[in-house]
Amino acid sequence: MTRLNPDSTISLALAHSVDISENEKIYTFTLREAYWENGDKITAYDFEKSWKSLLSPTFPSLNAHLFYPIENAQAIKMGTLPSETLGVVSLDEKTLQVTLEYPTPYFLELTAFCSFYPYKSGQNLCLSNGPFRIKSWQPHRKLLLEKNPQYWNHKHVDLDIIDMLMIADETTALHLFEKGELDIIGAPSSHLSKDALIHFSDQIQAHPSIATMHCMFNTKKYPFNNQNLRKAFGLSVNRSEIVKHLSHQAQTPALELVSPFLNPCPQQPLFTDHSLEIARAYFESALKELNIDNPSNLKLTYLYTSSDFNKEIALILQHQWHQALGIWVKLKQVDSKIMIDRLTRGDFQFSQSTIYPQYNDPMSVLERLKYADVHKNYTQWEKKEYIDCLNSSYFIKNKEQRFLQLNQAEKIVLDEMPLCPLFHLTYAYIAKPHLKNLFFTPVGGIYFSTLQISLDDQKENIK
Repeated sequence: MTRLNPDSTISLALAHSVDISENEKIYTFTLREAYWENGDKITAYDFEKSWKSLLSPTFPSLNAHLFYPIENAQAIKMGTLPSETLGVVSLDEKTLQVTLEYPTPYFLELTAFCSFYPYKSGQNLCLSNGPFRIKSWQPHRKLLLEKNPQYWNHKHVDLDIIDMLMIADETTALHLFEKGELDIIGAPSSHLSKDALIHFSDQIQAHPSIATMHCMFNTKKYPFNNQNLRKAFGLSVNRSEIVKHLSHQAQTPALELVSPFLNPCPQQPLFTDHSLEIARAYFESALKELNIDNPSNLKLTYLYTSSDFNKEIALILQHQWHQALGIWVKLKQVDSKIMIDRLTRGDFQFSQSTIYPQYNDPMSVLERLKYADVHKNYTQWEKKEYIDCLNSSYFIKNKEQRFLQLNQAEKIVLDEMPLCPLFHLTYAYIAKPHLKNLFFTPVGGIYFSTLQISLDDQKENIK
């Protein structure tokens, strides 16, 4: 329905217009004339069917919670109401009416996220209605896209082919870039290797990000069900030292939960970086509460995903915790699929994890911690005071007052520290000079539809 722009504004996409009721709970979208890649017309029924399918109790989705502002969506996902009661109705093939449970100031931002896209299956793959369509796909190896002639704005798309290579090793990606077989490496799809940062330091481009790396604690599992232990580990971290080691990536220490780029009314730091005395006092209290005489008896394993970037951070944390608290943490590297599975199942003690906001509002971070059973609330933390604070924010019409209310919710979280912010990410990448009009959205998307290649003898494709 909508599109998130590089400047953080929202513009209409498949929606030609939208009407919002006076009470801000009813959104009526009128669709533009647009088509699937096979020539079928895109209708309001496509949206209605797709959203209801995602909210089926049997449909596996990590993002179902994004639909909960819609009337009855949460109850339907929980299986207590039928899908017919969802506040989504196709008035005709061009008109979709959405009724919300409560005013949701960021609802148009939500509809720009991919989970809200309509879905339609083709013979082998899902059909596209965007600027590119799938030409071929080799799982875990290569995705080849071609310009979609059915896209409603196809006349303004320059590229004919996009060749995406799935490369797990950062060094291999650099080698292919140096050989001229890749046009862009790095963010938002991966980190840059150390060699890339050294040899291409003068070519690295940085793009502000609203993503934040955290240390996630499992608050339902021993020993991080102890609040004092969580705060001891969180407050003992020296974020400035981490960022210094990662200076080539232009990261910034995170002394708050929500990135300042995401919060129009940023507040003062919610805690002091590297608070050793306070951290050690919390640690002593935690040992007494856990009935542990010797810190060496506390066996801890810290998970992180496989990449040079993540390994470097994990090693720094391991060293810092040893120096600050006198405890040696075991590090365990797992691939991303195993990591997500273990986090979702609660099979971990604490873990390195990045929160990538899915829409341009502080609630994109805060709502993940609203309920313990939200799939992406890996901490499994929940607090009624926090829920009430978020719920009251929906009815605050003044934007500044609303953000101040969300700041209060943020303080509630960090007082109990179910997760420990480490640093706010900056997207670092290297691109060939012939790439023009390379734009990023605040949530890390690339506008492939605007990309152009400037060299006359360069083929009209990108890798």
